[in-house]
Amino acid sequence: MDLTRNLKASFHSGTIAEIEEPYLQVNKKINRSDYEIWKDSVIHSIRELGKPLNYEQAANVTYILPFAHIAPLDWISSSAAYNSRYRWERGAVVDDENTGNFLQNDFALSVNSRFNLVLLYNKIPSCRRRTVF
Repeated sequence: MDLTRNLKASFHSGTIAEIEEPYLQVNKKINRSDYEIWKDSVIHSIRELGKPLNYEQAANVTYILPFAHIAPLDWISSSAAYNSRYRWERGAVVDDENTGNFLQNDFALSVNSRFNLVLLYNKIPSCRRRTVF
């Protein structure tokens, strides 16, 4: 998404979830009450959109510094960027006990610059190129 001409931002996120169902082998015709319990459990899991297994998100913001609009500094082009990422994974479940989750969080700040020295030299009167015929 372009917030302004010089400021750009993006955000992405996603999750993976599973619909859980009881491990009971239920025969609908023989044991109707167990089947209803199984069915209610599955419907509840669907309504809750499942149990999350992992989640990831990333955010990026880039800003182009306005040196081009400042006459003495128009020989510089520069940008600054912020990038971040978050990741979560559900740990294993053993005997109805969670053994722990995995978390990862990182970010980076960066500045990139380019200097056009020809433009800089042309701004200095004594450094201008002289053509000899």
